[in-house]
Amino acid sequence: MMNRRISLLAFTLLLCSLGWWWLNATANQLPNEPAATPSPHSETDNKIKRTEDVKTSSSQHNPAQEAQNPDALSEAELAAKERQSQLFEAMAQEYRQLRQQAPGNLQAWLDTLWQQCQAQSVERCEQQLTGLAAVLSAEEMAELKALLLDYQQYQQQLGQLILSTAMSPQQRFAEIKALREQTFGQMTDALFGQEHQFAEYQFKLDEFQQLEAAGLPVAQRLAKLAELQQNSGISAEGLIGPDQAYQQALRMINDLPAAERAEWQDKLRQQYFGDEAKNVAAYEQQQRQQLKKMQAYQQALRQLEARFAALKSQLEPQVWQAQYAEALQQLRLSHFPN
Repeated sequence: MMNRRISLLAFTLLLCSLGWWWLNATANQLPNEPAATPSPHSETDNKIKRTEDVKTSSSQHNPAQEAQNPDALSEAELAAKERQSQLFEAMAQEYRQLRQQAPGNLQAWLDTLWQQCQAQSVERCEQQLTGLAAVLSAEEMAELKALLLDYQQYQQQLGQLILSTAMSPQQRFAEIKALREQTFGQMTDALFGQEHQFAEYQFKLDEFQQLEAAGLPVAQRLAKLAELQQNSGISAEGLIGPDQAYQQALRMINDLPAAERAEWQDKLRQQYFGDEAKNVAAYEQQQRQQLKKMQAYQQALRQLEARFAALKSQLEPQVWQAQYAEALQQLRLSHFPN
């Protein structure tokens, strides 16, 4: 009996020792690997997590990576360069077109370029002309650089040119024209031709108005004006439009009585505007009504100011100011209700 108890105790102690050993072994495995059997989905879950980590990292802005990858910014840079290239191509095309016109107005184009180059010497202006050099031929670029140098000389000499106040406008213009011809030679007409043409026409028009027009019957003076406008070529060149030519004709009949002037004005509208004459007449009627309205308001305003000037010494300043503001508001509403 005693032996059986001893054997049972020994077996119990052995079981306890084995259980204690198994617990320690399991505890030692926890930091490094799971003690339980791995789930069949664990590998898939780890792949998903790694994919999400990569996406999160790639979505973050990384200037260092952009700097190492210049192609990331190339699309915006290429778009800007394309726009700049198109701009220089348009400038070159305009230069070629103006260069061929005679009389021309190349001076306006050249002056714009000159203003860009004026901050530095013309010799260094090649930095400004790099874009044009890519679209102009070597011969065209050489001519353009020479023009800029001549334009620099012209600006300097123009500032030194002494024009007497005793000179007539024609004499002063002749001096400037001579300087241009001396500086630019055969290019003068392409540069300033249209300006010269318009100036010469204006001189002839002023002379005609001052010396001849008043002594001629209305029909003759208007016919003379039409001939001058046509022969000068300014209409064909687009230097004046129908409206400006029409206004010049109206000045020729300013000395006529109102009724006679209105009759001639109807004829002139038809002459210069054709099918649009009725629209021009309606516009002029509207302008006359607005002018009368404004003149009536100005007259009423002067009367109001005179009346309140007399009241200023009779009323307190605040009372006077309030009454004046109210009267002025009523006056404006009565003439301009809208």
